[in-house]
Amino acid sequence: MDWPGNELRYVHLQRNDDTNLVYVVESCTNLVSGVWTNAGSPVTGTNVTGGAYDEVLHLIPVDAPQTYIRLKIVYP
Repeated sequence: MDWPGNELRYVHLQRNDDTNLVYVVESCTNLVSGVWTNAGSPVTGTNVTGGAYDEVLHLIPVDAPQTYIRLKIVYP
């Protein structure tokens, strides 16, 4: 992760052999409240590694004084 300007560059691994998995980047400004919302960051790049996982890039706006990020993976 790094911060070019007012965006957080967030890279995570994503399985490429299971299209049923849904990956959602969520953010929150207060861990006590436990209220997480979709960070609204579309995939801005994918590095196909040739293995079971690909690297996925998100640029997340960081405009609050404190922001927490998590990756939620759901199997519907």
